[in-house]
Amino acid sequence: MTPTPAEATATPTPVIGATPTPTQPMVPGVIEITGVSALHRSLTRVIVRDMGGIEVTNGASVSFDNVTIESSSNGLTVDTSSSATITSCTFDDNDGTGLSHSGSGSITGVTANGNGGDGISAGGFALAGLTVSRNGGNGITAASCSGCTAEDNGGTGISAASSCVSCTAEGNGGSGITASSCTSCTAEGNDGTGISAGSLDECRIIGNGAGITGATTVQNSLVANNAEHAGDREFG
Repeated sequence: MTPTPAEATATPTPVIGATPTPTQPMVPGVIEITGVSALHRSLTRVIVRDMGGIEVTNGASVSFDNVTIESSSNGLTVDTSSSATITSCTFDDNDGTGLSHSGSGSITGVTANGNGGDGISAGGFALAGLTVSRNGGNGITAASCSGCTAEDNGGTGISAASSCVSCTAEGNGGSGITASSCTSCTAEGNDGTGISAGSLDECRIIGNGAGITGATTVQNSLVANNAEHAGDREFG
């Protein structure tokens, strides 16, 4: 079949790892981007597979756009001295954590599924609109979360130091959501506590191992069919 003009000129996504080509041999181990020599380096439309993962260290500044790290020892790790802007990236089926970001920068449009450790560990970031599932550890750890979803993770679905807004946690092995406050959130079918937070407003906590803990203010919320709190209770 004759390729269309668009197909003939399309640039293939580079794959680093398990499928070497004559011009792109397999490179084992961790890809390390380190130090001031790495300032403003960028990776775009790259797939890393069957590697040790990528580490950004020692003050490096890097941008990642449409990068996939899969089936590797770890996904992407950014240390506290470094900066990384991470956009529309995927971290799937790695042995350890999908994304661990302790530095500065930003995280948008990321998914992390089926990793052996945590999905996304980024305690210094306000995260929005992210989805994680089937990770062996916690789903998402962040400063705050908005519009995030965590399903079927081994540990806590979503852990936020401050607020969770319009988040969903379902079927996680630990608690559903842990935060200082929750608004318009849903926690359903988690093995541990549905929501642990100081205040809840317009939340649904249904069918968890326990309903709510730590709350001093609960309003406009439904707590129902949780194992340690029989019956339905609606807070007006």
